[in-house]
This record gives sequence, structure tokens and C-alpha cells, in this order.
Amino acid sequence: MGVADARCAVAALGDTIGRRCLAVMYEHGEGGRTNLALALHYYRLAAENGDLESENSAGEILLSEVVAQGVDVAAEQFEQAM
Repeated sequence: MGVADARCAVAALGDTIGRRCLAVMYEHGEGGRTNLALALHYYRLAAENGDLESENSAGEILLSEVVAQGVDVAAEQFEQAM
């Protein structure tokens, strides 16, 4: 069993730190591809157990997505105005 498999098993059992570690792995693509949706999922699960660091990380992912969408929308509107 690899490290990622062990973290998945621990996270599945409801371990808050295991869930945060798994979220970090998904967020940064450690051991595979980056997957922000899964990172957000595991950060939220850890945050539900009172992990403030995970709650903050989930907020950062959500904020970065909103900002990215806002930039795209602003660019489209700018191009339409030209």
C-alpha cells in the first residue's frame, strides 16, 4: 500500500488530518494529477470536523475559482466592447 492509498484509507475512516492531507495531495497534484474538486471535497469534510486550516484552504480554492471566472468574464466583455 502506497502513501496515497494509506491516506485515502485513513480519510475514508473519518480522520480529519488524513482528509486534510489527502486534500493537499489533490490540490497540488502529489502522486497524480491536480484535482481541485476532490481537494475541495476533502477540505470540506475536514472542516466539518473543526479543522480551521482546511476551512481556510477550501475558502482559498473557492475564491481562486471565482476570481478566475471573473477574469474570464471581464476579458469577454472587454473583447465585445472593442
